[in-house]
Amino acid sequence: NAPATSPAHIAADAFLLGILLTALVSSAMKCTPRSGRLLLSAEQQGQRAVVTVEQNCDTDPAVNGAPDERWLCLTVAHDLVRAMDGELEIGPGKDGTVFRLTLPGRYD
Repeated sequence: NAPATSPAHIAADAFLLGILLTALVSSAMKCTPRSGRLLLSAEQQGQRAVVTVEQNCDTDPAVNGAPDERWLCLTVAHDLVRAMDGELEIGPGKDGTVFRLTLPGRYD
């Protein structure tokens, strides 16, 4: 197991990972108020890397505002996560919605 202070190393195609993170952050930003907060973090948990996108929004980002566009971002995200042997969970956070992405870790 990697120490808690070590950086997260993700075993994934850099291009696809960039598209995935863009889709998740874009979806979260669309319903975060201008004065709101968007937090992106990453950590190593055993053999997996966990990336979390948390925002403070009163409702689920998939139904707040322009749902068709947000559903498209989340559909793309789910497809990419599956292609990278990962998992994507979307659920309630302290003040809004949390996107939790778990991908295979990489050790050199």
